[in-house]
Amino acid sequence: MDMINGIFLLTLSACSNLFAQIDQFPYIENFDEVEFYSGRQQLPTGWTFENENNDLAFWEIITDESTVEYARTPPNAAHMSYNPVENADDWLFTPQIEMIAGNEYDLSFWFKKVDTGFGTSEKLNVFAGETTQQIKNKTTPIFKNNTISNEQFDQGTASFTPTKSGTYHFGFHCYSEAFQFLLVIDDVKIEEKIHAGVRNIYEENELKLFPNPASNQVYLTLADVESFPRNPMLQIYNVSGRLMGQQQIQSNADPIDVSELPNGWYIVQLIDNNRRVGQCRLLINR
Repeated sequence: MDMINGIFLLTLSACSNLFAQIDQFPYIENFDEVEFYSGRQQLPTGWTFENENNDLAFWEIITDESTVEYARTPPNAAHMSYNPVENADDWLFTPQIEMIAGNEYDLSFWFKKVDTGFGTSEKLNVFAGETTQQIKNKTTPIFKNNTISNEQFDQGTASFTPTKSGTYHFGFHCYSEAFQFLLVIDDVKIEEKIHAGVRNIYEENELKLFPNPASNQVYLTLADVESFPRNPMLQIYNVSGRLMGQQQIQSNADPIDVSELPNGWYIVQLIDNNRRVGQCRLLINR
């Protein structure tokens, strides 16, 4: 029954990835807003796990509402259980994250082991990639700790800078030896640092498009109209990095035609003298 439930939960969590995407930062997940299914707590929407060794131990939600023993911020946390005879080989993946080439994405999380008095030790790597399969094929983690012995929460941090715009995941890989106990993570946070070359105009001048979401036309607005560049080029890219359209801008009163763009997220850049001086996101929704 446990194996059937495990497989069924995996199918449901993988499907939920179709309906979740991280495109606002900071993103925070404390695993507290989850639903129950067949007596188990389901992973948050968009989070998936893969049980590579197909055993009875896999990533799931742990809760203890009467104490704070397991969660850093109660009642819930994510945890990896143990197998008494076989090493762990289990993945926990974030939802898809919309990332922009050149920007830095900082991941932080809190982790600890839960011991049984036998001096156990856990192992955890974190990778980043465009697909879960690509992540599993990587050999260089952005975070590595193969001697997790702390029984109080420590913070783990990692950074990733994509070379092309698109959607990515972070993947947590537990590879602890057999007959350990529990590895727990909680309070996952993802932050975006805009690269100096694509920062908002003159650092302090905020670039926005309105209306956003849009259907047919949008307008450009700046916090400081006086610093508007002279005849900049506005370029629109899809999340795969493909140029979908561009337009010379004479002033912030110029309408920008987006009527031919399919529904979805886009990256809008303002170019002045071959330099990106502004950037924001645009959602087309009809």
